[in-house]
Amino acid sequence: MNGVSHTFPDDIGAVLVNNVGNSAILFDGPGAGIAAVSLDWRFDDVDGVTTLPTTGALSSGTFLPGQNQYNDIFTNISGPFGTTMAGLNTGGNGTWTLHAEDFVFGDVGTINSTELRITTDAVPEPAS
Repeated sequence: MNGVSHTFPDDIGAVLVNNVGNSAILFDGPGAGIAAVSLDWRFDDVDGVTTLPTTGALSSGTFLPGQNQYNDIFTNISGPFGTTMAGLNTGGNGTWTLHAEDFVFGDVGTINSTELRITTDAVPEPAS
């Protein structure tokens, strides 16, 4: 997620759904009442060290998925949601969807762009 901005990020959440309907919650209720301005967030089971924090100012970085402070109910999508990207390992080809939602009226935000990178293990050479 590139260029994430929100006047009160504690109100927002996002879920990634793969082409066969498996989902992972990326975050729900990060930070606090401190505005997020043009932050870049990556979510990765391997390179992430922690989930997005639930208090304090937010920063750009690579995070673990699964931060779910409030168990908010997303519109048009139902859980349960996985808390790692590993549950998205089935499928691959097809339409993936990022559901991002602001759960409280009165604040505004944007996501400038999103990018999905799928990394696979190398396929071993067949024995000769």
